[in-house]
Amino acid sequence: MRGIILAAGRGSRLGSLIKNSHKSLLKFKKTTLLDHIIKNFKKNNITKICIVTGYNNKKFMKYKLKKFHNRYWYKTNMVYSLTKADRWLSNYNCIISYSDIFYEENAIKILKKNKKDFVILNNKKWLKNWKSRYKNPLDDAESFKVDKNNNLVEIGSKEKKLKNIKGQYMGLIKITPKIWRLIKKKMPEIKNKNKISLTELFNNLIKLRFKISTAGYNNKWFEIDNKVDLTFFLKSINKLKFIN
Repeated sequence: MRGIILAAGRGSRLGSLIKNSHKSLLKFKKTTLLDHIIKNFKKNNITKICIVTGYNNKKFMKYKLKKFHNRYWYKTNMVYSLTKADRWLSNYNCIISYSDIFYEENAIKILKKNKKDFVILNNKKWLKNWKSRYKNPLDDAESFKVDKNNNLVEIGSKEKKLKNIKGQYMGLIKITPKIWRLIKKKMPEIKNKNKISLTELFNNLIKLRFKISTAGYNNKWFEIDNKVDLTFFLKSINKLKFIN
């Protein structure tokens, strides 16, 4: 098992806070988001870890990890960034993590133990988090629908009713070489494949009859996408006792 951390994006909604840095390098409790993610992998005995870089890639030079670079980070999206790690994805079971999220080490454990070939982690306690950040959670929450076998049916669309949302995507994925090779074969059928998000890719794959399994996660999770997210995260994190 290997770990892939996607850190190519600019994170423009954080403005001047990351002008000379990167959002994955934002600090809290004497560490950074990226260091915490790396620690989560290593605590699960995943020591082969790579970073897919893009914006301000020189800021990652101090990390003695394999790096794949997306030189077109400014005009592509996460799907294209992921293809930069093709050599790993084609040959090893991989857990993929966004770099602008905080989660506890058991998130990696859940994915590592799951026997399915294609799994995304589902934040089962998402509503409490969203209610703390937004007056109306539906302003930001996206659709997340699963069937009776917990296979993903729909993701990433606007939803009108909270009861229809069965969780939230966390930016954590497990994928095997078997599935990655199938995805590559289907890429020509996907429009704007270099500019779509991973949730858009998931919806495309569902239409192409891929089975994407979901696994529940019930611990702490935060996304730092803008200044409001950052303020909420820093305020919350000071109240937390780390499990790991």
